[in-house]
Amino acid sequence: MKIRNIESYIQKRLSRHNWNVDKKKIGSDNEPFLLATFGDEQKVDNLFKRVSEIATNAEEQIFYELVQNAHDVHATSLYFYVSEDYLLVINNGNVFKTDDEDSLFNFLAFNKSDKSDEKGDWGEKGIGAKTMYTLISDVEDSKKSFDLLHKAIKEDRKGPYLISWNNRNQLDCLLQNRTGWEATEDNDALLFIKIILCYYPMIPKNEEYNYFKVEEAEKVVRILNEGIKPIGNIAFLEQGTALIVPLGKNKYNERIRSRETDIRENLGLFQCFDSSKQDIQYCQEIIHRENVKERDIKWNDNGAVHEYKFVFNKAFADKKICNLFKDLPINETKAGLGFVINSKDFDLDGSRQRVSEPDKTRFQLEKAFEGLIENLEQYNIDFDEIYESLLKTNIPETDSFAYIKKPFDEKFKDFFEKHVQTEDRQYVSSGNVVYFDDEKQHLISLSDIGINRKWVRKEIKENNNRHGVSITSWSFSDILKNCDRTKLEMWLQKLSALEYKDLFEKIIDITKDKDSCPEYKLFRTNKGNLFSYKDLKSSHRVFFKSKSIGSPCFGDFECVVYPIEINDEEYINLLTSKLKSNIEYFREHTEDSANVIKWI
Repeated sequence: MKIRNIESYIQKRLSRHNWNVDKKKIGSDNEPFLLATFGDEQKVDNLFKRVSEIATNAEEQIFYELVQNAHDVHATSLYFYVSEDYLLVINNGNVFKTDDEDSLFNFLAFNKSDKSDEKGDWGEKGIGAKTMYTLISDVEDSKKSFDLLHKAIKEDRKGPYLISWNNRNQLDCLLQNRTGWEATEDNDALLFIKIILCYYPMIPKNEEYNYFKVEEAEKVVRILNEGIKPIGNIAFLEQGTALIVPLGKNKYNERIRSRETDIRENLGLFQCFDSSKQDIQYCQEIIHRENVKERDIKWNDNGAVHEYKFVFNKAFADKKICNLFKDLPINETKAGLGFVINSKDFDLDGSRQRVSEPDKTRFQLEKAFEGLIENLEQYNIDFDEIYESLLKTNIPETDSFAYIKKPFDEKFKDFFEKHVQTEDRQYVSSGNVVYFDDEKQHLISLSDIGINRKWVRKEIKENNNRHGVSITSWSFSDILKNCDRTKLEMWLQKLSALEYKDLFEKIIDITKDKDSCPEYKLFRTNKGNLFSYKDLKSSHRVFFKSKSIGSPCFGDFECVVYPIEINDEEYINLLTSKLKSNIEYFREHTEDSANVIKWI
């Protein structure tokens, strides 16, 4: 089949300088296409140095750069397939051009556009192209990354393969390999190249000084075929581009496999910010857009509009995802936030994996947080989910995240003081809530017993404490001391048998609370009356059963409906004392008295 004649393309670019193709010089510092692409001062080894200076987690960053690239070329579908030997990426966006638009040149030149102010399809500063080459070198801890790259790219002539097609017929012919490859001057023909030395494109050709042999090209087509088969229906690939990157030894097992969970999650996050809503697959798994709540915040600085998109999910804080995005995740910002912020304002270093100006970013975050708080107080849509995401935030106490933590703490402490989520999901100030026990506090209606406070859950209490907001904890004794006694007794009388049973067994029958507040009438009897623990221990003719040693049959005597936890000896002495104090009464109730005496 016909493929674009890349050698004519190279000569066309060299003719601007009155130079000619000289394959003998490939790999040297005076090779004409190198000079035409990067300038007279560029050295081959400097290209490898620029790649090797990319941070060590570039193997993860490349996936996000490729998503951005697909977005830039208006792709609606993106497919990743990775094995121990290679990474295959396919998108159905605009194809690579080798005419006046010349997107191929930007790709080869690390996005060094002919127009100095232009951002090319491969992304800002050509980071995508640079990170791609980090996949090619082997993993050997004893050797420097530059040496490994130098061997793989310069000595072994390893490089990525790029295939770009304008229609399905071109793709089908390639996959079936019907007629071999024939170079043509048609700029709309299939593009099939290997990039060596990080910049020089070659088509399949068996000749001297050509480092892309036909046999190697046939293997690449088999890899493409193998990667496409699992997709099934490829009707969406009417046009598109495939990138095949050979992986260095141990690159997948030691640098990619352990990051695949993070990669999938960040790909899902990326879709929250991607207006094109691409369909993304990673190794046959459909990447679903994260379930998030959103807020768009803008602030004006002397006419300059700054925009920040917040997306919230309280699980983010535990997952330790990237919390700052500049369209792509900024890998060195896993700060424990329960939300993610995307903004073009953030200034990044050359790797695009960390913030380059923390002080400036701190100021930006202060403004963004102020705008967010104002927005939340004005619009309460999805407030619960957003509040819990904010509260879940847990930023480490380290210098590296101080530029995030300080503005967050300063701006949100007052917000948290004023907005504490109660057990029934209302919001009140911290002075109007109290914590008792998640498993028990729902049994007590504070308003019914005259306490003008709301219950708060333990998780909310602990998260608020982490943000410097103190929430009071009460014991059952504290509840009793703060209630209205009359209202307490009325409430206890109204409880159903089952409600009172739960309250009694889980709260009331706790020795320390019975002893600390003995005068409160908490014990309901078979006659419908309420008595205090002090009453029960007195000579008053009301009885109760013991949990530990059983009890006599009290017959018609008034008795607390549920057994009470009490020391065995104390219980027996108490019954004996009641008998002695009420001897005349017991003589009138001979049978019941006899049962009690016999049991004692």
